[in-house]
Amino acid sequence: MGAHGREMTMDLEGIDAQARDISFLIGFARTLPQANSSIAVAGYSWGGISNLFAAAKDERIKALVFLDGSARYFPKLVEDSKYVHPGEMSLPVIFFTQKDISLEAVVQFKRDVSRSVLNDMSHCDRIIVDMYGMSHGDFSSLFQRSPHFWNARPSDDYSGAKCRKAMVGWRDTRLRFSTPN
Repeated sequence: MGAHGREMTMDLEGIDAQARDISFLIGFARTLPQANSSIAVAGYSWGGISNLFAAAKDERIKALVFLDGSARYFPKLVEDSKYVHPGEMSLPVIFFTQKDISLEAVVQFKRDVSRSVLNDMSHCDRIIVDMYGMSHGDFSSLFQRSPHFWNARPSDDYSGAKCRKAMVGWRDTRLRFSTPN
């Protein structure tokens, strides 16, 4: 959801709105009698930058899960926020990322590679899971159910069944463990 309507906006105002939504949901969840007080927040794509922003303001968040999260691709927005300081965070992080991105794709999609938010999270226990053969949409249940998504895939990519197997069994992955400095 966006700051002023149903549409998500790819700017600081939109991220802040989603981060406030995350904190609201945590507050609601904590009113449930069966809820655990240890909170991990998971986010796919743009939700994977919103959860970072929420964690910067909400001490109740104890761990982050990124499903090819946009924090990786928009370091300037993190810097522009003035309150998100990845280098000062010290929570566990697991980041699932799509297959290697070519230089051509970096240029085509105007990815900002001037710095790495994940590298900046130097006091966090980080696990980065490279899911070879998987594209960005493979991390989304909405795309998983879309015939158009599967029909538009290159024939040399994984099939839907192989992607689901990879997500469940972590096949064809490369784990990179990072330890705090």
